[in-house]
Amino acid sequence: MTEQEFKQAIDMLRSEDPMTYEDGFHWLIGFADEYLEQITALMQNELNPDRRSKLIEVLGHCKNEKAITVLASELTSEHRDVRFWAHSQLEYFENPKAEEIAKKYKTENPNEDWY
Repeated sequence: MTEQEFKQAIDMLRSEDPMTYEDGFHWLIGFADEYLEQITALMQNELNPDRRSKLIEVLGHCKNEKAITVLASELTSEHRDVRFWAHSQLEYFENPKAEEIAKKYKTENPNEDWY
């Protein structure tokens, strides 16, 4: 994926059209590790919780353990959807560290409504 293609995929991910979003999402997840730093920066600077959640979902497809720390930090968000996607992606990360963070969060936050 070139830088131009990355920018195009991010624009698609931001689309209000569900099919355009899905196309961008599926294009990006194959390159999530390669663009981990850029996706993380975009996510951290995104103020819209829905768009932030979409970037979190992409980060959940990384294999790089650096993404675990990023996802874990999103569990403190004031926005339910951001916490939901961070927790969900940690649960499915297929890494013992990520699974332990998700399990601990669930134990310490029993009132979340998505369990």
